[in-house]
Amino acid sequence: MDEAFLPSLEVQRLDEDGSLRRRLGPEYIERINPGVETPRYGRIVSIDVTDTAAMVKVEIEWNAASRPITCCC
Repeated sequence: MDEAFLPSLEVQRLDEDGSLRRRLGPEYIERINPGVETPRYGRIVSIDVTDTAAMVKVEIEWNAASRPITCCC
């Protein structure tokens, strides 16, 4: 995972109450469990590429009971 993301990775999303939640790359990567499937369904909303940098906006559904979460990475 370290090869897929720059150390400056930051995942941002809005909580249900509208507050901004930020997760830095090391914390995000630390929560990934290799070999453990997590039922998430999502789609890429947009990708912005400038030279060698990029930002992606994704919409993720964690489970059927939750509303979609939009994240920018």
